[in-house]
Amino acid sequence: MLRYKKCCNQTAFNNTIKEHIGQLQAVYDIDYVVMDSAGYTKKTLLDCGTTVKWVSRVPETLKESKKAIESTYGNWQALSQGYQYVPLDSKYANIGQRWLLVCSEEAYGREIGTLKKNYAKGSDNEYHAYLKLVRSGFDCIKDAKKAADSFIKKCKYLSFNNLGFNQVPFLIKKDGPEKKKHPLGTCSTFKRTLVAISQGSKRRHTQKESSS
Repeated sequence: MLRYKKCCNQTAFNNTIKEHIGQLQAVYDIDYVVMDSAGYTKKTLLDCGTTVKWVSRVPETLKESKKAIESTYGNWQALSQGYQYVPLDSKYANIGQRWLLVCSEEAYGREIGTLKKNYAKGSDNEYHAYLKLVRSGFDCIKDAKKAADSFIKKCKYLSFNNLGFNQVPFLIKKDGPEKKKHPLGTCSTFKRTLVAISQGSKRRHTQKESSS
């Protein structure tokens, strides 16, 4: 068995396979080549041909591997303490392969902790951005709706319910002996309720009717 660690790039890895594997196989009678994900390219796999058996990590950037990771399975099998796996079939590069999708409970716990922190931070940031938005005034309801739509498209953590708009008097304070506020017209603002739910932090923010 021959192990190849990750090279500086995939081209260098492929050159190594082409230039040395055949010679080493002839001298040492190599059965398997164990490669890092840098070796898992169509060109390298095809160069290995049918004479070289190999075991490799699969890059998570491949479309097929992303689909495999994101899918749901009901046939997980015990591998060792804290590890499970699912056997899969693949025809990547038109080569029949057996994939093993491995799940680590320890790694899963770390990822969940990181995910919760990111959700908590992300939802809080978006909530404060929303508060800033609803305190703004707009020339018309059309402009307010456009700003709301643009904001909603950027949100990853907030969920909106019953988001509406309202026209309120626009007041300004004039200098003078009475120093009263005099209406100049109307501006459009947000009204009703927005509910922001952070699934990671299990917190809920409710913003009631707001106006400028």
